[in-house]
Amino acid sequence: MSDSDYPHLAGYVQTISLPPVLSLAVVQSFLDANNRNISISSTAQWTQKARRHLAPSWRDPVLALHADFAESTFFSAVVALRNASFHQSGSSGNKLTEALKRLTHPANRPLERTDVKSLSVSNIPGYLHALHDKTRRVEIFHTRLDALAESLRDV
Repeated sequence: MSDSDYPHLAGYVQTISLPPVLSLAVVQSFLDANNRNISISSTAQWTQKARRHLAPSWRDPVLALHADFAESTFFSAVVALRNASFHQSGSSGNKLTEALKRLTHPANRPLERTDVKSLSVSNIPGYLHALHDKTRRVEIFHTRLDALAESLRDV
């Protein structure tokens, strides 16, 4: 990738050097359970990968995110929402339900879902489009994700 390929990313991309051949263990540490996708399943896992692979200026915001209960539980809910939406399995729906129940910080209350035993995958659209103070949850997710991304850019 050259700077001219993606000029809008110029401020965020730094040239790095990698060994010509990465060890199998390093590559596998980035992959999901099916050895297909680069995966981060939780802020705890993200923190481990950040400590192992990132320079301090990039690592420290990730560590701060993990230490912040509101942001950490929000990020975990986003990961669970993504997984339930794409995997559409009962277990991913259960993990989403648990992640939504942990959104107890006041900043996360509009997204919290404690009134159901389990949120099935088929109920995700209803959950996302439900209103909280005249704002749909999907909009709240987007606003919070934008703020989270911006906080990570400020390195």
